[in-house]
Amino acid sequence: VVLLDYALDDETAHTVVQALRAAGFAGRILLVTAGLPDREAREMIAAGVAGIFHKQHAADELKRSIREVFEGKVLIDEHYL
Repeated sequence: VVLLDYALDDETAHTVVQALRAAGFAGRILLVTAGLPDREAREMIAAGVAGIFHKQHAADELKRSIREVFEGKVLIDEHYL
């Protein structure tokens, strides 16, 4: 499982996800964000992230989310779909 912060300095998380997939990375990606516009969330979902975790949630929730994504679950709020 790759934890990827949405807010990157020089690149966008979308660019990183595309590069990982182009390089043949078949693992799961959990996007971590303080906030994400719906349009950009849908782009990340289309690019293949397995989950979107909001930073305002507790650390225990992050641990649970990592385990669930590792186990194959998709953690994306329905309002993004």
